[in-house]
Amino acid sequence: QYNGYKVYGGDGCQITAQVAEDIFEEIKKVDPFEDVTLLEFEYAIEDAAVEYISQEIIDRYYQRVLECQLRPEVLKNSDLKIVYTPLCGAGNKPVREVLGLAGFKNIIMVKEQEHPDGNFTTCSYPNPELAEAMELGLKLVKEQGADILIGTDPDADRVGVAVASNGEYIRLSGNDTGVLLCEYIASTLQEQGKLPEDGVMVRSIVSTPLADLVAARYGIKMQVVLTGFKYIGDAIAKLEKANNEKAFLLGFEESCGYLTAGYVRDKDAVAASLLVAEMAAFYKSQGKTLVDVLELIHKREGYFYQEVTSTAFEGAEGMSEMAGLMDNLFENPPTELGGVAVVEYKDLRNLKQVCNFTETAIDLPPSEVLILALEDCGTVVIRPSGTEPKLKVYYLCKGVNMAEAEKNAKTLMLGIKNRLKI
Repeated sequence: QYNGYKVYGGDGCQITAQVAEDIFEEIKKVDPFEDVTLLEFEYAIEDAAVEYISQEIIDRYYQRVLECQLRPEVLKNSDLKIVYTPLCGAGNKPVREVLGLAGFKNIIMVKEQEHPDGNFTTCSYPNPELAEAMELGLKLVKEQGADILIGTDPDADRVGVAVASNGEYIRLSGNDTGVLLCEYIASTLQEQGKLPEDGVMVRSIVSTPLADLVAARYGIKMQVVLTGFKYIGDAIAKLEKANNEKAFLLGFEESCGYLTAGYVRDKDAVAASLLVAEMAAFYKSQGKTLVDVLELIHKREGYFYQEVTSTAFEGAEGMSEMAGLMDNLFENPPTELGGVAVVEYKDLRNLKQVCNFTETAIDLPPSEVLILALEDCGTVVIRPSGTEPKLKVYYLCKGVNMAEAEKNAKTLMLGIKNRLKI
């Protein structure tokens, strides 16, 4: 069902669409049953076709992650109590190693999910975005009375977070954590006199615009890129080519992926876990939880509510139906949703932006994405998933309070349902 893989270039970035096309053209020239030679693993090691990463490289990586700390002094006396789950995946050793090296002493493991298990028998879908994946962690964090639950996905590139607040445990969305990191990084660097004049943060087009407001408050440019961390990695690579890599402060996606420096070019749950824990420890020393800080941000910048819906289209017929829906949307963009007027739309297939009947070009690579801006309400982003046979719709809505923001999202959801008949 998930028959895919990622390819990385020599610069550490995931390859972009053009390179993928070039590789695919080469793949089509090969008969896998005649032209491909199988090599036993032990012979591949002997021939140096395969090599293990040395401990020296791993240690250098740990050191580079530790350099991402902003307030290491806070951790010396921190009593932050952390429950951690690697969700039966690769995060177990590196996350615990880095948290320990940083000075966190009170880390409690979710034992049932500590060791690798490719069948994921303790969580039906090991995605830290989902409540069911974090179930055992949430149970343990309550039993232990811990401050925070941190969960990393099986390949340890994404982080899910839940925090104690007024006797409850509140799960943070990927957008929530991204906004909190924006605030923490920017405010800390400003306080320390280290905030670069040309600082850059990067988010995907389906991530919350609340982060833009936070960045702007500190004079930081928010660069918006296509969905997929390869585009965030590409933004870092371009800054490096311009000898300005220190300007990069944060890249994030709503799907719980974060990166705070250019030492790697993909989202990194090890560094993100460390920074989230440090952030929680700092705010705890100030008598605040992450939920408290998020509420302060909303009061200052406005209330934003986000929700994502996915509609599955199985098989070849389903894919054809989904393509037809997208074709119709691009050819006839909605003028209203649920009675709310569409005041602007961005057609990323044809790279045009239309506002008040005026059309301008969009400076992004072409993509199967339609973005609708609704009058005094928010934004709807429609795109097919890049990894699954699903149509995804992102609702990024604002209001005078969270209840109104959520109500606006529900109105737009009904409008999309009526338009697409899904």
